[in-house]
Order: sequence, then C-alpha cells, then structure tokens
Amino acid sequence: MAVLDSGAAANQPDLVGKVVPGLDIVTNKGDATYDPNGHGTGMAAIIAGHGHGPGGRRRPST
Repeated sequence: MAVLDSGAAANQPDLVGKVVPGLDIVTNKGDATYDPNGHGTGMAAIIAGHGHGPGGRRRPST
C-alpha cells in the first residue's frame, strides 16, 4: 500500500517494519522516512496502524 503524502516516520510504533523505500512527494526533500510536519506519519498510522498511542500503549478493546 502507498500513502501519497509526506514521508512516514519508520520509528512510529505502528509503522515499525512497514515503511519501505520511497519518496516524499509533498516536499521532494527527502525519502519515505522524511516527514516535516507529521501528516504522512499520521495518515500511514491510520491506514496501517494497530492502535498504539503515546508511549506505545494500546487503546482498550470495546
């Protein structure tokens, strides 16, 4: 899957091991891990995430 946005931080708990080489198509200043404003990371975490919140804690199941 691709997220057409700025890059995504590969160290975000939900994205570890999921960010592959690519381009930051928003600023064209970096690679897939360059995210100057956090937007690409947020969108990628919504799409591919598993619910890790601040500090790596997970949201309780409902």
